Amino acid sequence: MGNSLPNQTYKVFKSRPLTTEGKDALIYLYQPIIESDALALYLTLASDVQAQTFYGEEAITTVHLDILNAMNAGMPRFIKAKQNLEGIGLLKSYEKADAQNGCSYLYWLQEPVHPAAFFQDELYAYLLLERVGERKFNQLVKLYQPKQCSLTDYQEVTQSFSAAYGLNTARFASQEETLQAVSDSFQETNANLVLDEKQLDWDFLLYEAQRRYIRAANFTPSFRQKLVLYHSLYGYDVLELLDLMADNVSLTTGEIDQKKLEQAIMKKSRQTFTKTTKREDPQAESQLRRFNTLKQNGFSENDVLLIQESENNAPIAFLKAIKAEKNSFMTDSEQWLIKSLVERSPLPNSVINVLVHYVLVVQNNAALSGNYVNNIAAQWSELKIGTAEDAIKHVRSLVRSAKEKRSRPQTNGKKIIREEKLPSWAEKPVEETALTPERQAELDKKLQNYLHKKAGDK
Repeated sequence: MGNSLPNQTYKVFKSRPLTTEGKDALIYLYQPIIESDALALYLTLASDVQAQTFYGEEAITTVHLDILNAMNAGMPRFIKAKQNLEGIGLLKSYEKADAQNGCSYLYWLQEPVHPAAFFQDELYAYLLLERVGERKFNQLVKLYQPKQCSLTDYQEVTQSFSAAYGLNTARFASQEETLQAVSDSFQETNANLVLDEKQLDWDFLLYEAQRRYIRAANFTPSFRQKLVLYHSLYGYDVLELLDLMADNVSLTTGEIDQKKLEQAIMKKSRQTFTKTTKREDPQAESQLRRFNTLKQNGFSENDVLLIQESENNAPIAFLKAIKAEKNSFMTDSEQWLIKSLVERSPLPNSVINVLVHYVLVVQNNAALSGNYVNNIAAQWSELKIGTAEDAIKHVRSLVRSAKEKRSRPQTNGKKIIREEKLPSWAEKPVEETALTPERQAELDKKLQNYLHKKAGDK
């Protein structure tokens, strides 16, 4: 919605009214994650649903300016709030051509996850913990944790349903089709993350799974999405995923224990990283032409190496390689942070890798800070940075602006704020004179030490 205007119209849809539990979840659990603007946007859209219900959908016309006035915010804040709602599954957005205003929009509000389900989802719980801290997190857990009833010295004497009401099984069976249709009409779709399943060869995976006595019924849409996430996040190919599934399948029922599978994947991801030999790329010649073009456009050998490594490694593997070369290790919070970026942000893996390299290698931070990294990722997402070279160009433009500010005379008596360390590719805009061969070789060697050095090379 980057080209939207305040006078463009929109409609809001929600399949059922916001429940009390949903409102509580929004305020106490979601708000620390999505921030106050996103909460205000959700409640504003929910009020529009009520107005449409009361007056009739065609009786009122809503434009984005109404939202901006209600939130007391401009379009940038509105767009950021909308993206926060979409990223966490609270909003689906659609647009269609409009002869008068160019585009009109439909916003489909989703019911917040019930507090009990929220804490059962490890990713939701982790995001909340990161935002509110351990003390407040434990308070919220205690608030929503199911209360236990002591049954000591009691014996259950509850009457069974059949004894209390009876059931005519023949009549029940005769109404089964009608009851099933009613049940289906109450099913709702959720705006959860949808990953591109084309990343995996499903025909081969399902064929091999059958040979390993893994039932096809395991591969529900939600489980397929999990497998795509494991592939995107950790770089596991089909055979590696099959091996992991085969280690966690029941030999009697053919059912996969998804909880144990997730634990096995997390455990494997913590193992010492060793760089695997790259497969031959059938489009190697095309890639070579591309990188030669990058060099002609002012990108150095060091730039090209960073672009190659960021595109050929999954984010977890990329992070572990850097950590290993720094004689450090990947923390659980860093792993959750990378998982969240891959799962929630629109940034491709290559851009996430450039971000990680910038924070850990160039700035020489010991660890990834959630708030800092998420802030950069949100800015890059809003700017639609889609490639590693786009990220490099963007940082260079920031550096040029910073240099211009530093060159201006300071007359207000304010102290000079310390500038953060910038990468070599940021300090060398395309149009400037290239680095000396000696300096460039030194930078290339440093990057190779981080990304190419194998275990035992030290």
